[in-house]
Amino acid sequence: PPPPNPPPPPPPPRTYHLRITTGTERNDAGTLDVEVDISRPLGNGITVDRYRLVTSKVWAKGSTMLYGPYHTLSGVRVHSPSTNAWVGAIEYSSDGGVTYLPFVCTDCTKGSSTARISVDGNSDVNAPTTCFGGAKCILLKQG
Repeated sequence: PPPPNPPPPPPPPRTYHLRITTGTERNDAGTLDVEVDISRPLGNGITVDRYRLVTSKVWAKGSTMLYGPYHTLSGVRVHSPSTNAWVGAIEYSSDGGVTYLPFVCTDCTKGSSTARISVDGNSDVNAPTTCFGGAKCILLKQG
């Protein structure tokens, strides 16, 4: 008899992408630090937290930055190192960049969706979701 067929190859690993878009309104450009959490579970409830700083700069109004692919993307931390607020959208893709969803901010000053978020060292530029006072706010994937 002929040999059995080999098993099918494993599916490709899931790739995540991060998209950060500065808003287009008058006061949306500003400073923003972004750290990507690429934590990996080791088992027995132990996880290695690894954050990679992907940017620390002034973002121009209307600019879009794409980061990835990442094999793991647990979340993002954002922080404003100045009183020059940044306002925009911070989103992720779990299908290789085809579709994007906003993160959920777990400890923001106000709101939770990162579809429009203001990150500021003080608190003078508002948005539906805010991360004020120079705090490092944690953004997690939905679900």
